[in-house]
Amino acid sequence: GWPHGFFATQGRRPHMEDTNTFQILRQGVNFFAVFDGHSGERCANYLKENLTQIVDQHISNVDYNMEDQMKEAITKAFLECDQGFIDKAISERW
Repeated sequence: GWPHGFFATQGRRPHMEDTNTFQILRQGVNFFAVFDGHSGERCANYLKENLTQIVDQHISNVDYNMEDQMKEAITKAFLECDQGFIDKAISERW
């Protein structure tokens, strides 16, 4: 893996709404992400818990050297995660 680190500062909010993650998905594929809470932590936490796994599923059969395939797989993963969050927000009446 790559040497890495994260720094976070809370700002004026009463509690931290942002989160981050770093994971090695597979040989040569590292996933770094910062999730900004924007007036709440629900979405940031949902993304931290779900986005990495969804991206990993979508890129599992992609040739990493094929930029167009990677872009399409990652776009589909983001759309799936977005819909998952919307569904959760509706079901939990956020």
